[in-house]
Amino acid sequence: MQDFNFDSSNDFNPEFNQNDCFNWSEKDWRKYLNNCQKEVFQFLKCYTACLHMENRLDEVAKMMGWDAGWSDPEEDKFILDFNPSDEQEAEEIEAIEIYTVHTQPVLIVSNGLLLFLEAQFADLIEQENGNISPRFCWAFAISLGKLRSEVLFAANCIDAGDFNLGICHLKNALSHLNNTFEIIGHDYFKKISGYETFEEACRLRLFDLRQLWIRLIQDCRKQAAEEGTIG
Repeated sequence: MQDFNFDSSNDFNPEFNQNDCFNWSEKDWRKYLNNCQKEVFQFLKCYTACLHMENRLDEVAKMMGWDAGWSDPEEDKFILDFNPSDEQEAEEIEAIEIYTVHTQPVLIVSNGLLLFLEAQFADLIEQENGNISPRFCWAFAISLGKLRSEVLFAANCIDAGDFNLGICHLKNALSHLNNTFEIIGHDYFKKISGYETFEEACRLRLFDLRQLWIRLIQDCRKQAAEEGTIG
C-alpha cells in the first residue's frame, strides 16, 4: 500500500481510448457499476480472510492485485466483459478496459468497510427489536454518511491531481471518524446486550480506515511536495 501512483491520465496507454465508453448504453454502464460493486464484496471476502493478520490491509492489497500501486490506473483498470450495444454488434468486443474513480482501491476499501459498519448496526437494531434510541441511530447514520462523502470527494480530488484538496477532505474524514468512535463508545450503547461484539467489530474497521487515510495523506503530501505545491 506504499508508493501510490496518483497519475490518473490515460494518455500513456495507446491502447486505451476513453471515447470507447462514451458510446455505452445505460445498460452497459449498469453492468459496469454492478461489477464495481462486486469488487467491493470481493474486497470484503479477502478482508475477512485476513482479519487475524496485523498487516491485513497490505495482505488484502496483494490478494486484490493492488500491491504494485493502488492508484495506478494501468494496474487498477477494471476489465469489463459485457454484451455490446446494438450499434457495436458489428464489432467483436471481448473486454473493454476503462478507468473511473469507482475502481480507486482506496474507495473500494472505504466503501467496503463502511458497508460492513452499516450492516453491523442494522443487525444490532434488529437484535434489540428496534428499541435503540432514534437519536443515536440518527447520529451513527449521519456520521457514516459524512465518512462516505468525504472519502469520495478525496478520491475525486486525488484523481484530478488536486492533492492538497484531497488532503483536506481526508482530514475531514478523520474528524468524522473520531466522532464515530465517540458515538459507539457512548455509555448508552454499553447498556445494549450485544454491544461488546458490535463495538469490537466496529473499532477494528474504523482503525483500519484511519490507518488507510493517514497513509494516503502522507502519499498526497509526497506528491504535492514533488510538484512544489506543499504548504
